[in-house]
Amino acid sequence: MSILFAATYPERVTSLILGSASARWSTAPDYPCGQDSAEMFQAMEEIATYQRGQGATINWYLPSLAASPQTRQMVARFERMAISPAAFLRMLRMIREIDVRTALPVIGVPTLVIQRIGDRITPPCHGRYLASQIDGARYFEQPGDHSLRFASSGDSDALFSEIEDFLAAGACSPRHPDRVLATILLARASGQDAPIRRLIRSHGGRLITATGDAILAAFDRPGQAIRTADALRAEAATLDRRMCAGIHTGEVDQVGDKITGASLDITHRILPLARPAEILVSRTVKDLVTGSGISFADRGVHDFGGLLGQWQLYAVTGPMS
Repeated sequence: MSILFAATYPERVTSLILGSASARWSTAPDYPCGQDSAEMFQAMEEIATYQRGQGATINWYLPSLAASPQTRQMVARFERMAISPAAFLRMLRMIREIDVRTALPVIGVPTLVIQRIGDRITPPCHGRYLASQIDGARYFEQPGDHSLRFASSGDSDALFSEIEDFLAAGACSPRHPDRVLATILLARASGQDAPIRRLIRSHGGRLITATGDAILAAFDRPGQAIRTADALRAEAATLDRRMCAGIHTGEVDQVGDKITGASLDITHRILPLARPAEILVSRTVKDLVTGSGISFADRGVHDFGGLLGQWQLYAVTGPMS
């Protein structure tokens, strides 16, 4: 969430510190990390089902002290107080789907990435990837276990000194104050401008243009765009019309009241592929609304050509509320 916030609201962020962090946990053809994530998730699910509250997660979070009965008791107490087994299982399944790689190049604030070499939950590959994808990021790696949950598992003095040095460098303005992460909604729907503008504004969006039967709007969060598209579709249905929409989340440049960039071009490519009364979204949108209760149907991979590349698309099928 801190990554998405820094990319979406750079004017509200002075600096970003990521400790034991990851853009995603599972491996992918275009993601070199996460080879051992399946083992980790399976172990955590078994712990949640059969051992939660007994300190078993110490073998993953703090293996260097796993032989200490006192530390294991501390971890057991932490497990019991932190979250219920059922909620822990739901959290694991949600985390498995998270992917915020799209937001990394948009981050324009000073960033420090902290990594412990012995971190079993988030191995060093994840931290190194973050640092390589965030422009100008500062990377700090040291021996030890998980760097945030149990800071004392490594050299805390060196860790805190690194953080102090980073913050002492002083806050600076974002490098690209007009470049942000945004969700773009492009829809074919006719109607009066004022009601459409009010509907978009009520869902937290901003109407960019409304010409003929085309509507272009921008949102801070993809869930807002999906719910707006659903509302527009419902309104069109009352007039015996079928509205379709394309939605994509990515980097945009704000030029006055307008937006530009490749993300806008991608959205323009998505819309013609939408079936009547269908809300079609990119894989990025689907990944960013993980845990929202919105469900999707796979519509395959489409090649938009040139620099836009290939994109997997999904149709919104589940509840919007």
